[in-house]
This record gives sequence, structure tokens and C-alpha cells, in this order.
Amino acid sequence: MKEKTLKPYQHQFSDGYTTNVLTKSYYQKNTVIFNKVREICINGDNFVPTWDSTDHFNFACSKCKSASDILRVEVYPDRGFDEVSKSGAIYFYLGCPKCGATGQRKIYLELEKRKVYCHKAIIGNTLYVYGENNEPAESCIITFEDLNK
Repeated sequence: MKEKTLKPYQHQFSDGYTTNVLTKSYYQKNTVIFNKVREICINGDNFVPTWDSTDHFNFACSKCKSASDILRVEVYPDRGFDEVSKSGAIYFYLGCPKCGATGQRKIYLELEKRKVYCHKAIIGNTLYVYGENNEPAESCIITFEDLNK
């Protein structure tokens, strides 16, 4: 019988139990809108967003810079900072296929001030750090030389 090769974010214990077992297809149930694992086990490793010039984005492992596998996507309809902003959140549970790091990223679905407070964005050759009113803080805008020259 052919032995299965585990992804680096899967771990098999001496009793045979394996974490983050991949399923053949994804399924939806209750708040889970995408799931590729039977039972998920996630650590707190850091993943950073990646994007292109269209509408695509993903996440990369901050340890080894490899593109992540998305293991599960779940929506929580009542997550928010207070009663006014409880408009939901979407969680991405991630695994690095190269070094085995696991973690999560989330986005709150709200229309409130400070929803991107202290977030960073690179647009063109400029780095923006966002302040109180969902706008880049004037003192936190850094422009880089074009590295593609």
C-alpha cells in the first residue's frame, strides 16, 4: 500500500492521529464557507497579503515567503468591536506548504471609523500607514524609488 506524504503543516502522532487532514473536496456547513481539512489545528504564525493588479489576492508565509494554502474560510456574522459594529468577520485559516507554519487572517465587515487603523498598504511605489479616519496618516507616507528600473 502506498504511504501518504504529509504536507509540512500536517502532523501525525504516535497513536496515528493526524492534524489538518486534507479532504478530497471542500464542503460548506453553517459558518464554514470553505474547508479542505477534517479537523483543523492552527498556530499563530504570521501571513502577509499578496495581490496582483487585478482582483486576486492570497497570503504568503512571513517565515519562508512561500504562498500559503488556504485550509478553511469561515464567516462569523456577529463579530465586531462593539454592539454597533457587529457586522461580521471572515477568517482565513492558512498553512504553509513549504515550512509548515499555520495561522489565520481576518477581515471585519464593518462601516466604522478605524477599521484599518495602523494597517499598511503599498500602492505603486508608496507605502501608506492608515490612521484614525480610514485615510493614510500624513506623517506615514513613504515613497520608494522604482525598483524595476
